[in-house]
Amino acid sequence: GKTRLAREAVDRARRAGRDTDWLPATRAGASIPFGVVLPVLSPDRPLSGNPAEVFRRIAKTMAARAERLAVVLGVDDAHLLDEWSAMVIHQLAVHGLVSVVATVRIGEPAPDAIGRLWKDGPARRISVGPLTAATVSILLEHSLGSLVEGVTRAEIDRMAAGHPLLLRELLIGAREEGALARREGVWFWDPAAKHGARLNELAEAWLGTLDGAARTVLEVLSCGEPLPVATLDRLTVAGPLEPDAVEAVERAGMVVFARSGRRRVVRLVPPLHGGVIRGVLPEARARRIRGWLADALDGEPRRRRDDELRLAGWRLDTGTAARPKVLLSAACQAAERVDLALAERFARGARDIGAGPEADRMLALALAWRGQGPEAEAVLAGGMSAAGDGDRRWQWAAVRAACLYWGAGSPDAVDEVFDEPRPGITSGASGAETADRGDGRHERDDRADENGEGDRNGEAGRNAAAEPDCEAAEAVRTWLLLCDGRCRDALRLVSASVDRTGAMGGAIRPVAVLANTLLGRLDTALALSDRGPAPVEGGRDESPWQEAMLRWTRCLALRMAGRLREAGELAEEGYAGAVAQGARELAASWAGFRGGLAKVQGRVVTAQSALREAVAAREGEDSFRMTRSLLADLAGAAALAGDATAAGRWMARADALRDETNRVMNPWIEVNRAWVLAATGDLTRAAAQARHAAALANEGELYADEAIALYEAARLGDVRPVLSRLTELGDSVDGPLMPALARAAHALGSSDGEALDRAATDLDGLGLALHAAELAAAATRAHRKAGRPGRAAAAQARTAALLDRCEGARTPLVMSGHDVADSSLPPRVRQVALLAATGMSSKSIAERLALSVRTVDNYLGRAYSRLGVSNRAQLATLMGSTDITPGMNDSEK
Repeated sequence: GKTRLAREAVDRARRAGRDTDWLPATRAGASIPFGVVLPVLSPDRPLSGNPAEVFRRIAKTMAARAERLAVVLGVDDAHLLDEWSAMVIHQLAVHGLVSVVATVRIGEPAPDAIGRLWKDGPARRISVGPLTAATVSILLEHSLGSLVEGVTRAEIDRMAAGHPLLLRELLIGAREEGALARREGVWFWDPAAKHGARLNELAEAWLGTLDGAARTVLEVLSCGEPLPVATLDRLTVAGPLEPDAVEAVERAGMVVFARSGRRRVVRLVPPLHGGVIRGVLPEARARRIRGWLADALDGEPRRRRDDELRLAGWRLDTGTAARPKVLLSAACQAAERVDLALAERFARGARDIGAGPEADRMLALALAWRGQGPEAEAVLAGGMSAAGDGDRRWQWAAVRAACLYWGAGSPDAVDEVFDEPRPGITSGASGAETADRGDGRHERDDRADENGEGDRNGEAGRNAAAEPDCEAAEAVRTWLLLCDGRCRDALRLVSASVDRTGAMGGAIRPVAVLANTLLGRLDTALALSDRGPAPVEGGRDESPWQEAMLRWTRCLALRMAGRLREAGELAEEGYAGAVAQGARELAASWAGFRGGLAKVQGRVVTAQSALREAVAAREGEDSFRMTRSLLADLAGAAALAGDATAAGRWMARADALRDETNRVMNPWIEVNRAWVLAATGDLTRAAAQARHAAALANEGELYADEAIALYEAARLGDVRPVLSRLTELGDSVDGPLMPALARAAHALGSSDGEALDRAATDLDGLGLALHAAELAAAATRAHRKAGRPGRAAAAQARTAALLDRCEGARTPLVMSGHDVADSSLPPRVRQVALLAATGMSSKSIAERLALSVRTVDNYLGRAYSRLGVSNRAQLATLMGSTDITPGMNDSEK
């Protein structure tokens, strides 16, 4: 802060050969005449009581010092100087005997003599502004390292408000009290933890200058900020706050009035003081204050969703009577905002005051979404019998299916969806009615019931105002089908809903987008994801959950379509928005998307950081059972980075979470497993694993996934077996990506340098730098074999430039520097040669591949002969390898 800056300036003057003194002022010392400047005098001579004599002695002493060296005085907290000390410093500076570096606090009255230093000269006043968010981020990385969760980073920046001293004490206290903890190597902030003792002391010193009425204002704000000005007015006019006290804390700079949308609110300055005040409030006092706030808000129109959430929270905190309807509404809103812990809290509160089956249903859903299946089942016990018949029983069936599927991990829940059809509705969505694909290729058509659009102008269009509970139940049913990999069945349910209501509700639109994406109908998916109305700030009808789901599915559709730049921009925007809102669950999901996009682009370090954050944020709460797929993605990123040990560890953790839910993700998980195998050097099994992933995708009609898995097999060495099917998918799946992958696979298979150059250009243009680097490396070898050294050199330079964007990624094609598929080496010989090129001994290779040392040496001899080299060094140079192989132990290194 300003004190450190002033000290640094004085220290630099001293190191430059000047005479310096540091004179700190204090509030207690302000009552002692000349108290701050007396230390410049020699203690040997006694002082007279005559102020003029004291003044002359100080001036004479400083003049003598100035004759020898230039003198610099540092004066800290000059606003606390007594008048005599202020006058001495002013006169010394005006007469050129000293240079002064002084600090004053904004908003505090300073002695007139100090003020005249910058008003009349010779001093210049410099306002030291708060640290920017970027600077705080840099300081956090210096203190904690680069892996700090986004919401944690934003919360620390918000609380410190750019004050270096507060930031320092906040971090020290957070470490002492356990408010900062590491998960998966990522730092997370626990907002419920206490602040450190030193920070409390700082805040108490700040608050100690206030009278009781002013302190009450700050206590109320600490429990209710940001507090609407209308609520503050009610508390002032007819409540416990005094108008003069509100004005006093505003004049002291302790609060600030600001605008939040169309509403004026009041906040504490800096925000950190709110947490400190709450931390020292007695429980009885805090309950009383929250009761005041609830009573004030209850008497106002609640125009924002946040109002109902806050009112319900304050009522629960105080134990005062809360209406069941208010708590249930708050639980639904919390769930829509993806704050599942808060949704559970409100649902429990509603259940405790006898809200009935609706509270049971909401609580069961919240528990199931958080992965707490057994408790969700216990809550549901008996609920079905109390639900009665008709729509209500149908809704309960959907809730039970969700609890069984996401809570207990039971795949049977998908079939249970169809045991309770909506009264009067025939879904037509049984698994047996999936359209015949003939030769295995998906048929692209524009029938509305196949892409989920339905008939918007039918009889049911007049019933567009469907009950929200029914729409939510329909959304649960369609998501269950989709997660089970039954995309066409999910789309039929979506179509039936559209036929019935005349519109595609916000809860089921993301299902239609994702299902069409996975079926390869990317044009339809992107069109559907563009149709949702933009949310209006502060509007009562917005659902952050529905908006997030639509954006997530659009992000995936953009990625599958090869529009990676747009997908990346959407992911970054979504992550930044979630972080700014403090929505940790949303931020974690966006972190997963950011990591997945970075991985496919080859930015393996960035990918691992983002995916670690996504995994760590879900610790202890595996909502929707997504952690397994995130761990698999993290394993794939580590494998691409060459860290076979970490890749194997992450994949083992993913396998430990394996069950029969979310089967739609299995192909992508198995693709990541292929790269884990490749990182160990077992390319034969890796390629076979990628083909297995493609077969899984084909079985589930997940054609976009199938195309990607087939190209992964080509990258791992099996080009010719995948060419035919990949070509078919390139012709049938929408977007530029799949045709580009098909052309790239053909180029790899033909070992045509010019075709490889073109394919590298195509994939680089789509943002796939690592894929393009692999093709450029293959082109280098192809041109070299064809006797075109100039083109080989150009391709090699291009490879290096592309790899510069890939953060150290390592794949077999990049490491070998030649076309693996059309190499003259048989697969097993090629595998041994790749390992030998990394520096592994024959014994280590033999142990890894379960071969004899003699067999390894024979394979190496064949590789030397066919490649025209005579030793491992030449082999390493030819194959473009690095010093060691990923996952190698110390003896192998």
